[in-house]
Amino acid sequence: MAAVFNKVTYEWKVLEDTSGLSSDWVIDPVFTDKARADFLGPKYWKYSGNEITAMTDEEIDTDPAFLLEAKTRVKKEINTYRQEWMSEYFTYDSKTWNSDEEARNNIVGIVLTGVVLGNTLPADYTYRDYTNVDHIVTFMYMVSLGIALSTFRKTVYVVSQQKKDYVDSLTSVSAINSYDYSTGWSSK
Repeated sequence: MAAVFNKVTYEWKVLEDTSGLSSDWVIDPVFTDKARADFLGPKYWKYSGNEITAMTDEEIDTDPAFLLEAKTRVKKEINTYRQEWMSEYFTYDSKTWNSDEEARNNIVGIVLTGVVLGNTLPADYTYRDYTNVDHIVTFMYMVSLGIALSTFRKTVYVVSQQKKDYVDSLTSVSAINSYDYSTGWSSK
């Protein structure tokens, strides 16, 4: 009879015959510092023969699998932050305007309407800003507003990519976890 532990599935078994087991199995494991190993759990164990040792904090901090996991998580957080930043509002002509997809579609629709009308909009045409104030706008104002919105969104995308590239350059989980990606975005 032997206790066996699977390094991939973290499964424990007791077997009478251990012949034919793959290298994924540790036969009759022996723990060094069992308390730490139990505390951290099998995700943080390393193996040498039948010896199981808990990884040190330094090993965890620079382990390629944990680095990849931390980088993936923080880059997803950056993407979420970018979407929230980009989809709220931006400032153009000292006024605050919506910057979400609906606003972008509305601006494009108004500009296309202006093109159909001969590069003009009806007199006293109004467009509502982020604070729900109507402003009289011209065709060229809406074109300029659309360009400003596109520029704002493009800048936010560029900044988010720079932040994700920076995360990729970090070499420890602790540095990745402490990176403050909430600063340095284009102003609204």
